[in-house]
Amino acid sequence: SSLPYFRNASLQCLVEVASLKIGNLHDAHFEKLYMTVMSVLLSLLPPQTDLVKAYEGSTDANKQFVNNLAMFLSSFFINHASAIEKNAQPALIQGHMYLIKISEIKNTEIFKSCLEYWHVLASSLYHEAPVDPKQPMFMGKVTSTPRRQLYAPVLSPLRSVLISNMAKPEEVLIVEDENGEIVRERVKN
Repeated sequence: SSLPYFRNASLQCLVEVASLKIGNLHDAHFEKLYMTVMSVLLSLLPPQTDLVKAYEGSTDANKQFVNNLAMFLSSFFINHASAIEKNAQPALIQGHMYLIKISEIKNTEIFKSCLEYWHVLASSLYHEAPVDPKQPMFMGKVTSTPRRQLYAPVLSPLRSVLISNMAKPEEVLIVEDENGEIVRERVKN
């Protein structure tokens, strides 16, 4: 079928549009674009879809679609999230949940494209109200801003995804060998 080809070509064009940095002048158009993409996406890929399983067993065209979707969402959020933070918050969170599901896919290139945006989001949330280094974080004195409250449903699942993708440290056991000497024994993961 030619549908996946046109779907991918269309999404590639939208990635280019989402990458445009043209200020706030066209925010209403970007909001409409995002809402249209999300409505089509919801019909193509229901939110309850297990993207990891779907990706593993899919065609090259569908894998490319997921890759293009990751690039679109990342580019759009980096350049235009502020356009939809005010008026389309449920759709904004839904798009972030899709990006989290895409981030779970075991593909380094896809993860890197998502990670770029996750860094931008975390950095912007931190810098709008930095944590006081003199105050222990467990004391509950982290300033909650409206944006932090908006993104709260995204941050916990994001943390889990990022931790699961971190490089695992090498495990070393200290044991006594047959000669009574203490040696390091490396454990393969």
